[in-house]
Amino acid sequence: MTNPRTVLMQARQGPVPENWRVFTKKRRKVSGFLSGTSDDPDPLLVITPDEVIEYKNERKPLTIVNFCDLAAIKLNATAIAGWSACRRVVGAWTILP
Repeated sequence: MTNPRTVLMQARQGPVPENWRVFTKKRRKVSGFLSGTSDDPDPLLVITPDEVIEYKNERKPLTIVNFCDLAAIKLNATAIAGWSACRRVVGAWTILP
């Protein structure tokens, strides 16, 4: 098993091994009584063959799920499509026993 911080750093800098999946999105500007933008790196989810690592921000601990510790994983998904072809809502989540 690799150090989770090392995995995140490699995912941010690229390239990553073919069997990794990396998901990220740009962090929005902070509004309200806070001004400016957050200095935290963008949120990041990395799925490797051995584990899943999620980074939200510097104030929250990393979420790490090692696959060898799991007995089973159940994937659920829902989809909502309205009259408008422009809008689709898809949700997916896992249940980790």
